[in-house]
Amino acid sequence: MIFSRNSLRRFAFVIVPLISLVLPLYSAPENSSTRPRANLLAALDSGQPVASQDLFREIEKRVRLEKLPNGLEVIMLDQELAPVSALYIKILAGGADETVETAGIAHMLEHMLFKGTRQIGTRNYDAEQKYLELIQTWSRDLDKWRIKLEQAQANGDKDAIKEAQSKVELWKFRLQLAIKEASRFRIPEEHSLLYSRHGQRGYNAYTSRDLTNYQIQLPSNRIEVWAAIESDRLKNSVFREFYTERDVVAEERRMRVENVASSKLMENFLMEIYGNHPYGKPLIGPMKSIEYFNKADAIQFYEKYYSPNNAVIAVTGDFDPDFAMQVIQKHFGSWKTGPVIERPSPQEPQKRQVTVELEEKGSPVLYMAWFKPALLNPDSLKLEVLGSILSDGQESILVQKLIREKKLATSIRIYTGFPGERFTNLFFISAVPAPDVDYTTLENAILEEIEKIKTEGISKEHLKKVQKKALSDFAFGLRSPARLAGLLSYYQIMTGDYRTLFRSYEQLESIQVSEIQKAARDYLKPEWTMKARLISKK
Repeated sequence: MIFSRNSLRRFAFVIVPLISLVLPLYSAPENSSTRPRANLLAALDSGQPVASQDLFREIEKRVRLEKLPNGLEVIMLDQELAPVSALYIKILAGGADETVETAGIAHMLEHMLFKGTRQIGTRNYDAEQKYLELIQTWSRDLDKWRIKLEQAQANGDKDAIKEAQSKVELWKFRLQLAIKEASRFRIPEEHSLLYSRHGQRGYNAYTSRDLTNYQIQLPSNRIEVWAAIESDRLKNSVFREFYTERDVVAEERRMRVENVASSKLMENFLMEIYGNHPYGKPLIGPMKSIEYFNKADAIQFYEKYYSPNNAVIAVTGDFDPDFAMQVIQKHFGSWKTGPVIERPSPQEPQKRQVTVELEEKGSPVLYMAWFKPALLNPDSLKLEVLGSILSDGQESILVQKLIREKKLATSIRIYTGFPGERFTNLFFISAVPAPDVDYTTLENAILEEIEKIKTEGISKEHLKKVQKKALSDFAFGLRSPARLAGLLSYYQIMTGDYRTLFRSYEQLESIQVSEIQKAARDYLKPEWTMKARLISKK
């Protein structure tokens, strides 16, 4: 699964430590669910008004941050709600950490971690292993001859084409035999089967340009099941079915990118405006890279980035934090610390006027964008608020003026953390022109409304409504263990301090109209407007 994050809407045989995946594990003490509820949760449940800063401080008092000797950070928040826990693991490794040659490997690796380990996903790993090694060797031989065939075809060398075609068919035949033998030992989707037996909900993963996330919700007395399975996944994955799975990823690209004109336009747009910047590469990878993904490259990425000192765990819901910490130490404590990862700052993308056009069958779509600062820059939050003022809800400026009044567009959305937030990212507008409205007319109308904000500002009442809604949505989301686990782990791994989450919402409340105007003037300059248009084929 590929993911990109938006703005203010900011997810005894098998293995001895599993104890027994079909028997009940630890149950929290009976009085754990009857402890006095905090004022915070009482207020949330009763609807009593709570000052936002008091709300955030109350949550912060309950958050517990631990760090294992191997560098793994663990954030816990016992919410004392229903006896369900949300369990999130984030790895600071995504598309931005790939090379041009390995573009897409982070997403491929996410797929691989659902294929099992030496103890999960197999009936007999010792017997299976020799076939996995054979598949790796013969797949490299097949890829070598596929490349030679492409070269021969490009050169028009008939003899070389004939030889290469023969070798390709030979290695395909041998590879299918090895895959068939290996499949005798494989237990498909065993991770999912084990979790389903224990009442899982929301078992999923995603890859973004900034990170990779693995998530699940389970009854709170099944935390040790999760810890045993996930620690095994992170330490002992064997990349089973790698060469068949790359065909799955290639088909995913065809469905999501190659056959979707707006996605192709987006990919072309990002490559043009970012160039060699880490955010310029296709997240799923270009088709040529996918077709020649190598298991060795995936293992190298896994060994470099999948280490405890490059990961964060978040546990939220109704659970016993002391027991959870004991379990996490027991199962994740032996995860070996990885080397310190050097991450030099990339060269800043050039601010300039850009127009990208793609002639393709599909409905018209317009993208407009300007570069904006990374997550921790104070101006980033001001531009998020501006994005909400312009396009969030029926009372927003662009919806009111361009959709409802002037009928120039049928849809306008703004994203302010795209395509990632580690580095310079985009204030990004996606708009669909109304029938018979040309792109230039819509572009000029959007720019006109932005210029009005720069010169005339907005009403304080409109700003207060946006601020209040953002704070209200956030407060309501605190009831959700999954939302909290996603946010806490995100801010901890992205900023090094989960408290940044609460500070950002406190800062949001104090933003003034003049600050939004200044941010608009500083970043959304007409001469820095980058745009992309889908030109529909007749």
